[in-house]
Amino acid sequence: MTRSRLRGAAWLLLLDLLLGAPLGVRPRQPPQQDLIPLAQDVGRSDVQDARQVVEDDVSQEEARSQGAQERSGASFGPVTSPFFFMCQYPRQGEASGVEGQDALAVKVEFAGSDKPEQGYQPHAIYEVAVTSSAAFDGFMITGIHALTKDISQTAYLHVPASLHGGASEGLVCAVVHSHISRKPRHTLAFLWMAPPRGTGCVAFLAQGSIGEQVLFKDLNVLEVCEKDASAAAPLRAPPPGLSGPQLPGLVFRDDFEAGLDARIWNEIRGGEVRRGHAGQGAAASFFEAESAISSVALDLSSARHLQFTLGGGACGERARVQLLLGAALAETQAGEYLPVTGRQKYLTHGPVVSAYTSSNDDLNSGSGGGSGEGSRDAVSFGSHAGDPLAGLVLGAECASWEEVHSYSPSGSGEVHLQVIPLRFRRRGVCVGWRSAPIGGNASACWSLDDVALATHESSSEPISDDFDPVDPSNWFFFPGASVKEHCSSEGNSLVFEGQRHASWLSTRLLDLAAAPPPEDVAVRQRFVDFVPQGWEVTGGLVAKCGSEASLVLAGAGRRRVCSPFLDARNIGTVALKMQLGECHTSHSQRVSVDVFAEHGTFRTLLRHYLLTWTLDTYTIPVQKENQLHHTRKSWKARVNLECGEGAEEVAEVDVESSADGGRSWSSLHRRCLPGGCAGGHSALSSAITRHAVDGWGLVTLPLPYPALTPHTRLRVKQVPGSSAEDSVWALDNVFVGRCLRGCSGRGLCQKDGRCKCEYGYSGPACEDFERENPLYVSEPFANALSDSANILQVSGGKTSYSCGVVGSGAAAVFRGAGPRALTTVDVNTTHAHFLQFHYVGGTVSDVGKCPGPDDPAESVYVHYSCDGGVGWHLLRTLPASQHKEPSHISLDLPPGARGPGCRFQIWQESHSGAGRDIWAVDDFTITSQLFNNIEVDFSDGAAANSSLRFHLGELGSDLCGRDSALVFKGVAAGGGVSRFMETKSIGVGPSYMMQFDLAIGCGDGAGTQGKGEGPISVGCGSVEQECRYSPGVRLEFSRDGGVSGWDLVRDLCLPGTSPDPDCLPYTFHSQSVYYPDTHTRWMRVTIPLPEKTWASTTQLRWVQEVQGQGSKVTPWSLDDVYVGEACPDHCSGHGDCADGVCVCDAGYEGESCEMTPSRSTPLPTSLVDGFEGGVGANWQVVSGGGVGVGCSSLAPYGHGSHLYFSGCGTRQAVTAEMDTRRASKLVFVLRIGSHDHAPSCRVDLGDPQRSLDKGVILQFTADNGITWTTLNVHDPLDFRKPRRVAYSLPPDARSYGVRLRWWQPDHDGASTDQWALDNVEIVLAQRKDTSKYNSKGFHDSL
Repeated sequence: MTRSRLRGAAWLLLLDLLLGAPLGVRPRQPPQQDLIPLAQDVGRSDVQDARQVVEDDVSQEEARSQGAQERSGASFGPVTSPFFFMCQYPRQGEASGVEGQDALAVKVEFAGSDKPEQGYQPHAIYEVAVTSSAAFDGFMITGIHALTKDISQTAYLHVPASLHGGASEGLVCAVVHSHISRKPRHTLAFLWMAPPRGTGCVAFLAQGSIGEQVLFKDLNVLEVCEKDASAAAPLRAPPPGLSGPQLPGLVFRDDFEAGLDARIWNEIRGGEVRRGHAGQGAAASFFEAESAISSVALDLSSARHLQFTLGGGACGERARVQLLLGAALAETQAGEYLPVTGRQKYLTHGPVVSAYTSSNDDLNSGSGGGSGEGSRDAVSFGSHAGDPLAGLVLGAECASWEEVHSYSPSGSGEVHLQVIPLRFRRRGVCVGWRSAPIGGNASACWSLDDVALATHESSSEPISDDFDPVDPSNWFFFPGASVKEHCSSEGNSLVFEGQRHASWLSTRLLDLAAAPPPEDVAVRQRFVDFVPQGWEVTGGLVAKCGSEASLVLAGAGRRRVCSPFLDARNIGTVALKMQLGECHTSHSQRVSVDVFAEHGTFRTLLRHYLLTWTLDTYTIPVQKENQLHHTRKSWKARVNLECGEGAEEVAEVDVESSADGGRSWSSLHRRCLPGGCAGGHSALSSAITRHAVDGWGLVTLPLPYPALTPHTRLRVKQVPGSSAEDSVWALDNVFVGRCLRGCSGRGLCQKDGRCKCEYGYSGPACEDFERENPLYVSEPFANALSDSANILQVSGGKTSYSCGVVGSGAAAVFRGAGPRALTTVDVNTTHAHFLQFHYVGGTVSDVGKCPGPDDPAESVYVHYSCDGGVGWHLLRTLPASQHKEPSHISLDLPPGARGPGCRFQIWQESHSGAGRDIWAVDDFTITSQLFNNIEVDFSDGAAANSSLRFHLGELGSDLCGRDSALVFKGVAAGGGVSRFMETKSIGVGPSYMMQFDLAIGCGDGAGTQGKGEGPISVGCGSVEQECRYSPGVRLEFSRDGGVSGWDLVRDLCLPGTSPDPDCLPYTFHSQSVYYPDTHTRWMRVTIPLPEKTWASTTQLRWVQEVQGQGSKVTPWSLDDVYVGEACPDHCSGHGDCADGVCVCDAGYEGESCEMTPSRSTPLPTSLVDGFEGGVGANWQVVSGGGVGVGCSSLAPYGHGSHLYFSGCGTRQAVTAEMDTRRASKLVFVLRIGSHDHAPSCRVDLGDPQRSLDKGVILQFTADNGITWTTLNVHDPLDFRKPRRVAYSLPPDARSYGVRLRWWQPDHDGASTDQWALDNVEIVLAQRKDTSKYNSKGFHDSL
C-alpha cells in the first residue's frame, strides 16, 4: 500500500471512530447549553464561554482522575484522551485551488491573551483562530506528535524501526479539531488542550473542503513545542549535517541551512541568510551595492580546492563578485606574499560548472588538471599600489586581501572550483567574497551557497550509505536533494525534485588507486639507461636526478617527448609520473606541461599541468576509450527515475569521475561501438535513463582505470535538458568500493565487501540461481512483446507486419522515437551452442513503410551479459548497409556466453527518429542445435515444439511400429480442413537436403514394417478405392511465411508436359506428393533441396487437405525429420543424416554409407523373370499393377502371365538392389495399349502433349532412389504391339547396389492407359566389356 493510500485509509478509519466516544473515555452527556455547535458560526464570545465550560469541567474532574492517572500511567487531561494512529511526516501540502481564485492563503494562529509564545504548558487550553482566503464548509486540523512511551502505553501503539520517519521512536497523529457547517465561511475558532509533559513538539496539518472539492490538504500551518523541554522528541529527523569546520577531508563546509555558522564566518555585510537563488534551501543572499562575506582566519596548510555556488538575486541588478584571500592581521608581514599577476587559466564545463587555476603559481598537487580558453565572466586583477584592495579591511580578522577571481553570477547558479594558490596554503588565511555594482547601479543582487574548502586527503574506506540516516562524511554536497521516504523506498532515500539545473551528488575524496594486472597494460616504459627505441626526445636525456634514473628534460629551447605510435583503440588511460627536478634549481618555478594525442597531422590537447616539487602521478582519460573491467571496484546504487507524478518526461543522470578534485569531470563510461566510434569496443554507458531502470532499479558500474586514482571524486548529476522541470529522481543504497564481481549485478555490496543478494540469488557474488532458468529460448513473436515470458525488457518496438514477413508471421519491428532494444531473460546456456534469428535492416527503398538504417552509426548490435547486465560483450554487428532483405543470422555462442544465467540483447544505439532507420527481428532462438539444421525424432516433445508446429496431429509412443512419431489419425473431417506439420523459418542454401520417414495408411490396416524391409506389391483392388478418395500428403515450401502461398518442393519433371523450368534431361521425376500406394509402410524420403527453395526464411510443411464434406482421411505419420547441410552423397540413400554426418543402416558403412561387396549377403548379379510365379524377391516395389494377363498375349516375345498395370495412383515396377558390375545388357518385353483399343489394354492419345508422358520411362538409381537417371522414354505410339528391347547398360548403371525402374508418370485413372512388362533379363558379359553405349535408346536419340 502506498503512502497516499495509507493516509487515506487512516482518515476513513478515523471518521468512523469519531462518531463514538474517544478511546478509553466513558461517554458523558453534558448539558445542551455546554456544547459548541459545529454547524454554526462561532464567534469570540462563544469561544470564551466554551473555555469556561472546559475549565470548570477540568476542575471538577481533576481530583477524581489524578489517582487513576498515576495508577494507569496515562497522563492526558481529564476532558479527553485522543485517538492516536500511526503516521509519517507528509510531503509539502497540496492545494487544489478554487475556480476564479489565483491564490489560496490559510492562516492558523493562537489568539487571545494567553499565547504559547515561549512554548505550550502541558494540559493548558489555548484558543486557535483559522482564517482562509477561500470559503470552506469542511475543516480538519490533525496534530502530529512524537511517539513517546506515555502515548505508546496509553494508546497501545508500537511501530517498527523502519517506519519511524526519522524520529527517535516514530510519529503518531491525532485529530485536534474537525468542523462541518451548512454555510461556507472564511474564519473558524476552537480550543486546543496541550498534550502532556514530555510530548515535545506538535505540528498542525490543515485540510479544508467546499462541497465535494478539496481546497487543501496536509498543509503544515503551525508548529509549537513544549515550554522548557530541552530534550523534546523531534517530529522530523534533523537535516544531514553538511556544515561545520574540520570535517573529514575538508577545512570547512557550509550550506547555510542552519544559518550563519560563527565557527566559519566572521562577518556578512549587505545581506542575510535566507532562501536564495544559487542552490536550494537557504543561502547567503546579498542585495546592497556594497556587500561582502568573510570567513574567520583558517588553517589552509592542507587546503587544495575551494568550491562554491554563485547565483543571481531577485532584484535583477547584475553585480561583479570578487573572490578574495587575505592574511590574518596578527601574521601579516610586508612582502611576505607574492602578488597575483598574469592571465588566469580555467576550464568551463557547460553552462552550470566552471573551474579555475592560476598559471603563474604552483597549484597542482596530484592527479589531473584542466585548461581552457578563458571565460568572459572570469577576470583577474593583480594587487598593486592604488588598487582598492590595498587598504581593504573585510571582517575583523584579516587584511592584505588579494583578488583571485571575479565573476558575474547568473540567475540559475553556477558551481565554481578554485585551486588554492600555493602561497596561501598555510595558517592564518581568510576567504571572502565582495560585490561591486555594474554600470553605477545602486544595488547588486547575488547569492552564495554550498561553500566547501577541501583538502587533498583521501580515504580508502568504501562508501556505503542507505540514507537511514545519511552519513555526511561520505558526501561533498547534494544540492537539490532531500533525505526522506519517497517513491516507495525502503526507508529514506536521496530525492531530487524539480531542479534540473542544480541536481547532483558528489562524494568525498576517495583513494581508489589500484595496480592494473599485466594483461591490461598496453605500454609500460621506465627510463633507466638510454632513450628507448621508438621514443623521440628533444631537449632531454636519461640521467640520474635524485634517487633513481629518469628522463630529465633540461635542455635549452623546446622540450618534447613523443612515444611510439600505438594502437590506441584499446587504451583508456595514460598515467605519467612527473615533478620539478631535484637536481636543477635554476628554473622559474613556473613549469607547465601540455599532454597531446597525435594522429597523423592532427593533435588533440588532453591535459595542461603545472608541475610541483613532489613526484605525482597524473592520470589522463583517453577519449573513446575501451575501459577494461578487471578491477573489482565498482559504483553501485538503486536508482529511481520515475518518481514524478504526472510528468511526461523523466530525468536522465550520468555518473562521472574527477581525478583533480572536481576541476574536470568525465563520464565513467562512454560507449564505443563499431560504425560509430573508431576506438576499441565498449558497450557500457554511465548515463542512466528510465529505459535502463524500472522503478527502483539496481545499477552497477565497474570503475574504469581513469577513476582508479589516489584522489578521485565521483558525481551523479542530472543531465541538463534531459527532463522536464518537475522531474523527480532518487538514489538509495549507494556503494563505492571493492565488491566481489559487483555482486553479479544481483545484490547490494556491503561495507565489508560481502554481497547481500536479491531474492532468488545466492553465493559469495550472488552468482547462484535459486530458481531454474530456461534451458533454451524459442520466441516467434506471435503475441505482444510485453506478454512474452522470454523477454525481460523491450523498448521502441512492437509486433507487426510493417517490414513484411521477416521469418514466419509477424515480427518484432523497432521504429520508436526513443531507445530501441530487446533484452531476453536470463537463460541457462551451459549446454547451449547457438543463437539464431531472422533479421531485416529495413527495405531497399527508403520511402517505403520500413526505411532502414543508412548510416554506420545506426547499425544494430547483438550483445550478451552473464553478470546481470553489469558488463556487455559483442557477439555480432549488423551493419546499416546490409540485410535489406530478410536474413537468417546464426551465431555460435563463445565460452563466455555459456553459463547458468546469461541474457542477450539486440539493440540500436542511435537513429534519426520515430519511423526512421527501422529494423525487425523474428524467430529468435537459443538452442543446443542449429535451427539452420532441423533434426527431430519426436522423442522429445519440447524439442519438437521448439522447431516445428502441427495441426490435428499428436505425439505418441508405440505408434505405427515406432517408439515415437507424429501421427495424423484417420478421422472424418469437414471440407477445407488441413492437417499439417510445418517447420519454423530456417536458412536454406546450396548443398542443403531434407530427409524424413513417412508412412501413409498407418493405423488403418497398413503395414508397419521398418523402412525398406521386404517387397511391396499392390494390385488394383483395395488400393484403387483407397487412392480414389484419399488426398495425398504434399511437401511444400514458402519463403515468406505463406503470405504469397505455398509451392511444391519438387514439381513434375516429365518428357512431355513438365511445368518445372528447371527440369533436366535424364532426371525425370514425380512431384513431391506422396500416396498410400507407395508409402504404406515406413519409407525414408531424401530430397536435395532445389534452388527455388534457397532463402534465409524458408519454411517447409507437410500438408494433407480435405476437399469435400465428410471425406475419408487416410492416417499418416512422420518421423526422423532432418533439414540442413547435406551429408556426403546424401548417405547414398542408406543412412540418416544427423548434423551433417551419416548414420548408416545395417549392412552399409563408410562416410557416405556406401554398399560394400564384402557384405555377408551378396547382391544378385543377374535377373531373369517371366512372372509365372508371381512377384518375387527380385522386386522392391510394384504399385498400380500386378501379375495378370490384362494385355492378352505378348507373343511372339512373351507368353503366359506378365506384370499388368491398370490401377490408379503410381504405376511402377522397381527392382531390388543388384550387383550390375558384370552386367552387359538389359532385355525385356514391353507393350503400351493396343491397336484394337481393347478395354483391358488401351491408351487414349487424344492429347498430343500428354501422349509421351503416358509412355513408360526406364530409369536406374545407384543411391536408393534419391536420383533416377533415365535410360529411355518409351512412346505409346511405338509400343502398341509387344516389342522386345535391349539396352547396353552405361558405366554409371554398372555398379554395386543399382536399381532399375519402369515408370508410367501419367494416366487417366484406373482401367485406362494400361501397359504390360514381361521377360525381364539382365545379361552378364562373358568377357571384359569394352563396348560403347550405342544401343538404340533415348540417349542415342538425343
